[in-house]
Amino acid sequence: MDDADASFEDEERERSVDCQPLQHQRREEMLDDALAAADSGKAMYLAFVVIGSGFLFPYNSFITAVDYFQAIYPSKRYEFFVTLVYFYTTLCAVFLSNVVLRVVGLESRIRVSYVLFCFPLVTVMVLTSVISNEGTDTTFAVTMIGIVVVSFAGGIQQASYYGFTGMLPRKYTQAIMTGESVAGLAVSIDRLITKAAFSSCRTSALVFFGIALVFNIVCAALYEFVQRTSFVQHHLMTCHSVHDHVGVYRSLRAENVTELQVYSGTQSNDADCIQLDKHNTTSELSGRFGLLLNKLGEGWQIRKHVIRRLWHLMLTISVVYFVTLLLFPGLLSEVKGPAFRDDWLPVILIAIFNLFDFVGKVFANWHYKWKEGHLIAISLARFVLIPLLVLCIVPCQSPAFGSASEYVAMALAATIGITNGYFGCMAMVLSPSRVESTLREVAGNLMTLMLLLGLTAGATMAFLLNHLTSSEEGSLCYNSNATVMNNSTC
Repeated sequence: MDDADASFEDEERERSVDCQPLQHQRREEMLDDALAAADSGKAMYLAFVVIGSGFLFPYNSFITAVDYFQAIYPSKRYEFFVTLVYFYTTLCAVFLSNVVLRVVGLESRIRVSYVLFCFPLVTVMVLTSVISNEGTDTTFAVTMIGIVVVSFAGGIQQASYYGFTGMLPRKYTQAIMTGESVAGLAVSIDRLITKAAFSSCRTSALVFFGIALVFNIVCAALYEFVQRTSFVQHHLMTCHSVHDHVGVYRSLRAENVTELQVYSGTQSNDADCIQLDKHNTTSELSGRFGLLLNKLGEGWQIRKHVIRRLWHLMLTISVVYFVTLLLFPGLLSEVKGPAFRDDWLPVILIAIFNLFDFVGKVFANWHYKWKEGHLIAISLARFVLIPLLVLCIVPCQSPAFGSASEYVAMALAATIGITNGYFGCMAMVLSPSRVESTLREVAGNLMTLMLLLGLTAGATMAFLLNHLTSSEEGSLCYNSNATVMNNSTC
C-alpha cells in the first residue's frame, strides 16, 4: 500500500508539472487578472506609464530639437545621423542586455541606465552654453557620442523594463508601451512651449534639455519607489517561487537537456531561478571565467526554449515595426501638396501618427483573443501601406492621387499609427503569458530584441527609399532649377 501511495503521489506530482500549455496559460491569465485588481486606484498603472515614457524621453528630446541642431550645424545632416546612430546602438544594447541577463541583475541594469542618461543631457546643455555661433566638427562629434550613450542606456533600460513588467500582470506591459507613445507627444508639446516662450533658440534649448534632465531624475526616483512597493514585491516573489517544488520541464528534453530545475531563489534576476543539469554546463571549468561560461550556456538553452514558445509573436512585432519605420518619419515627411505649406504638412502628418499610435496602445488594454497566426497575417498585410504612401509622393510634380494626396497621406498616417500602436502592443503584452512565470523577464528581453531588429531594418530601408524621393541629383524628385535655402538661425 505504501508503494502504491508513493507511486500515486509521484504520478500526481508529474501531472502537475507536465501540464498542458493551454491550461498553464489560462491559470496564468486568471492569476494576473486577480492580482491586477489589487491596483484598484490605478496609481501603479500610471506610474508605469510615466516610467515607460522616461526611457524614450531623452531620445525624443534629441530628435524633437532638430530645429536647434540644424541651426548650429547647418552643413550636417543631423536628422540622418541621429536616427541611424540611435537604432544601431540601441540594437547592440538590447543584444548585450540579453547576453548579460544572467550576469548583471535587473535592478543594477536599470539604475546604471538612469545615470548614463544624465551625462549626454548635461553635455548638450554645456555645449549650448559655450558655442558662440555655429558648432564645430568636434562639438558635433561630442553630440553624436552623447546620442550613442542615450541609445545604449535606452536599449538596456527598455529591455530591462519589458522583462520587469513581464513578471507583473499583462496590463503593466501595456502601460510601458503606452508610456512610449506618451513620450513622443509630451516632448513635442514641451518643445513647442519652450520654443514659443523664448526668443533665443539657445535659451529655449537649455530649458528644453533641462526639463528632460529633471524628468529623468523623477523617473529614477519613481522606479525606486515602485520596485519597493508590496504590490510589485508580491509579483516578483510569486515569479521567483511559483515552481519551487517542481523538478522537470519535459518540453526541453528535445533539445538534449535532461532536466531543467526551477527552485526558489533570493536573487533579483528571475532567470536565476533556473538551473540546467550537467549535460549543458561547463562543470570542468573552474574559477570566475568558468562560472561566466556556465551562466551564458544555461542562458542560451533557456532562450531556445522561449523562442520556441514565442516565435509567432517575435515575428509579428519585428514585421510591424519594420513597416512602421520604413514609412515613418521618412516617407511621410516627403509628402507635398497645395492645401498646406510644405513646412507644415510633415509636422501635421507626424502629429497624426503619434496621436493614433497612442490611441492604438490605449485600445490594447481591451484584450481580444488573437491567435498568433492572425497577428502574423495582419502584420504582413501592412506592407500594402508602402505603395499607397509612395503614390502620394511620385510622380513628384503630379502624384498619382493628385490634389487628394495630402488627405490620403493623413488617412495613411492614422492607419500606420493605430495599427502600429495596437498590434505592436498586443504582441508584447501577450508574450509573458505564453511562457512559464520564471521565464517572463527572458521573454521580455527577446521580444525587445526583435522589436529593435525590426526598427533598425526599417530605418535602414527607409534611408534607401528616401533617396529616391529626395531633392538630390539622381533621385525621382530632383529638380535642377530648384534652389536650396537654409533660413535657420540661432
